Amino acid sequence: KIQKNSLLLLIVIGLAMLAFIFTDFIKNNGDEMVQLDMGTVYGEPIDENEYAELAEIFENRERQNFQYQQKEFTDADKRYAEDQAFNEVIRRRIMNTEFDKLGIETTVDELNDMIHGNHVHPWVMQIPNFNGAQGFSRDSVRNFVNRLEIEPQDPNARENCILMRKQWKDFENELKSTRAADKYVTLVKKGLYVNKLEAEH
Repeated sequence: KIQKNSLLLLIVIGLAMLAFIFTDFIKNNGDEMVQLDMGTVYGEPIDENEYAELAEIFENRERQNFQYQQKEFTDADKRYAEDQAFNEVIRRRIMNTEFDKLGIETTVDELNDMIHGNHVHPWVMQIPNFNGAQGFSRDSVRNFVNRLEIEPQDPNARENCILMRKQWKDFENELKSTRAADKYVTLVKKGLYVNKLEAEH
């Protein structure tokens, strides 16, 4: 007998994702273009500033990847990055609500393990600066993180360092969210597990 609460939870999440992942749209009002609300999640409006900031992060990251691969970054690629950012805003809002209910979080040790430990996340391994002639290097990651802790004396270098710290912090937050989501999925799978004895009843 499948546990009803876990099944219901999956259904609710699925419906929530379908109901709340909207694309922002424009309505004609004579000659005036009116920007309508982007949508709501759990009755709360989507934070447009959060979306704009995340869209910039996603776009910059994609531009860097395209530059590394010597590919042209097109308008279609920009729109794709924006769509990813919008869906990520929705995913975070929904999943963070569930994480809070269940007390799910990512520890510092788990984050370090994802960055330069025994279970490095693929996102980290794909960063060009951490890859050399011999492939991915954990030492490169550690050196990069250590350099972020050093305060440059030059004003321009200090400004760049502050920006890099923010970008890395945002990246760490994405990794933490991903790890928490993995834990959540594991809990759901356990709740839906049907052993032979339960199946017979």
